[in-house]
Amino acid sequence: MEAHRQVKSSSIVISMLPEGIPADLRDELVEYGITPLQGVSDAFTSIERAMGYGEVIYNFKDELESTPTNLLVPSVELNLEETYFLNE
Repeated sequence: MEAHRQVKSSSIVISMLPEGIPADLRDELVEYGITPLQGVSDAFTSIERAMGYGEVIYNFKDELESTPTNLLVPSVELNLEETYFLNE
């Protein structure tokens, strides 16, 4: 949690098994803004899907610039200039 605070970036914690993170620790991670992913297979599937979503956003950024960014409540302003792709 200290590392997350220092880097000021999105952070995840992945447990090997789906039941590998106790509920109280999971809640604490979420409270600190860290995403707990339970189970390696599901974690990498989630990361892959998130990367795919970012690529779609990037590929359609011209069309999206005219789209309202507050379609869901609560909303976060869509910033297309700060989209990062990690493709390892």
